[in-house]
Amino acid sequence: MAIPTAFAAEEIEIRKVLCTAVTFERNQQTSDPMIGFERRYLLHGAVTADEQRARRGKYFTVLWRAKDSSPGIVVRFEYLQAHTGAEVHLQEATLDEVERTNSTKFQVTGRQYTGEWTWPNGNPLTDREYESYLQLLRSGRPIEVKATPKTGGDVVAWKVTILRGENVLATERSYLWRD
Repeated sequence: MAIPTAFAAEEIEIRKVLCTAVTFERNQQTSDPMIGFERRYLLHGAVTADEQRARRGKYFTVLWRAKDSSPGIVVRFEYLQAHTGAEVHLQEATLDEVERTNSTKFQVTGRQYTGEWTWPNGNPLTDREYESYLQLLRSGRPIEVKATPKTGGDVVAWKVTILRGENVLATERSYLWRD
């Protein structure tokens, strides 16, 4: 039996979904010092270029409240990426402990974000070729042989659903998400 919408809204409430991007740009110019801090916090401990590349992507924090602290809550994060078309990707977090105020984190980073790029002959780019190719793209110089992305890319739309069993308790979506 599904929980009526009015009861579900009182039981669970999604307060906010925060999105933080760690991009390919080394120095982001911003007047807000917290944006720079967040990026440095997410990159803390990543010393080599490979470690930093693995942390590039989008980080999502779902802030939500619950009146009922019984276990068995599932927070589902569905998203669309730029290079995968209408393919819906899914991440889930099952919570055994539920507090009054909760925070659930999801991330689309590393290869999941940068994706697989291929040369026109179908061979995938190595990590080193990928870095060189991105530098060439950013430089604005003409490119003789163009690589194309097969997977990954920026998160263009998302939807967060909080469930208990099969019952949907709350949902929040980005502007571009279409059901």
